Amino acid sequence: MSEQFYDLFDLLEEDFEAEEFYQELPEYVREFIEDRADTIRNLDDLRRCADNFL
Repeated sequence: MSEQFYDLFDLLEEDFEAEEFYQELPEYVREFIEDRADTIRNLDDLRRCADNFL
């Protein structure tokens, strides 16, 4: 299991791989993810959320 962070923004600040993945997503997907920032605590959560939208 991935390291846990407080929220999406903490994850992006601390995890280079997560930041890289996030920046490669289309802007509309990033906006969707940001609306759920408090539920995203690790890279797996981020990938799952993006997959649900794409």
